[in-house]
Amino acid sequence: MELSNLLWDGVADDIPSHVTVLDWVEKCGLSIAKGSLSKRTAREAYSLIIDNSITICGQELHLELQTSSVHPGHPHKHADVGVVKMVAGNRWSYETTKLELDKTITLLGRSMTMVGADVSLPVGQFVLRGEGAQYFDEAQSPAAGTDIPRSGTANALLGIDWYAGNDWNLSAQYSYKYIEDFDATMSGKQHTHMGTFRISKSLLNNMLSLQSFAYMDLTDGGIYNRFSADYALNDQMHLMLGYDLFHADKGMFQMYAHNSEYWLKLKYNF
Repeated sequence: MELSNLLWDGVADDIPSHVTVLDWVEKCGLSIAKGSLSKRTAREAYSLIIDNSITICGQELHLELQTSSVHPGHPHKHADVGVVKMVAGNRWSYETTKLELDKTITLLGRSMTMVGADVSLPVGQFVLRGEGAQYFDEAQSPAAGTDIPRSGTANALLGIDWYAGNDWNLSAQYSYKYIEDFDATMSGKQHTHMGTFRISKSLLNNMLSLQSFAYMDLTDGGIYNRFSADYALNDQMHLMLGYDLFHADKGMFQMYAHNSEYWLKLKYNF
């Protein structure tokens, strides 16, 4: 993960925690995956490349890549291959791999229509933000043993940023998702509420940055909060330390409830 940040200029941003492999994987690849899926049509011929050999922090990664079924005339390069899906799991067998492939085959060639709008309004030291989107026929997370269901969804986000002066920054966001035709074939909940809150302060002529960034599961109750300090030793080296707090009795953070940890990182830019 550190290597990915190094090679692609921080594409993964701050890596939350070694236990949030799936979240990190989706952050790095899900937008690419969705873009790849939306570009395919039923008439296009493609080949899937499957790799289950990568292990990250004890979790096996199921990686699916797509490439044209027509040989490009040279050994495959990065530009010839697109990411279709990345899924983290404890162990991949023939049955679980086949299940993921069946899901991919169902999704490839299916396009999704959406409409949306956003607004950003500066008011003094504040910036007010809002977004809204309607997804039509969006693929949903399936319940165990079911095919991938599809439904329209309504999505909304409200946010506020406060540039308080003296190198203080605060921001808060609230997001809401509603699945219109929710039924037993879908996992999760029909109504999903999430919130984020960030506060940061720069000190010592911007050489030291202190930050607290929290994800809040407002549907089931639960929080993931990263407290961090970033000190610039020089123009190329940064010393970072922090604490990742997980607290939840149920919901999306419950599986990480006992994985709070301290961490230390030295970053070198060249």
